[in-house]
Amino acid sequence: MNQKSLDEATQLFEIIGKYVPENPNEEMLDYINEIFENIKKDGNYDSYFEAIRLMTGKSFGALGQMNPVDVLELFITSLMDWHIVELVAFFRNIGYANDQPT
Repeated sequence: MNQKSLDEATQLFEIIGKYVPENPNEEMLDYINEIFENIKKDGNYDSYFEAIRLMTGKSFGALGQMNPVDVLELFITSLMDWHIVELVAFFRNIGYANDQPT
């Protein structure tokens, strides 16, 4: 497993924490789909691209050149690689509030 820095993990939580369901779905893909749907519902696609950029190191330009389906797949695999369920649980358990404006 790749080790992520606490700073990067905190940034990721600040970007998408508000879109993560309170209770994890048992199916990882359903859980990630809920995150994606919450971002879409909010209309904050900057969060979507910023999260992918942070998790992968790809530039906005590179992401913009990719097929949207490939970008979504990258989002899904990156959230799994970053162990999003555990990451969110950690921040919520320590009481870290995500008060970032949408």
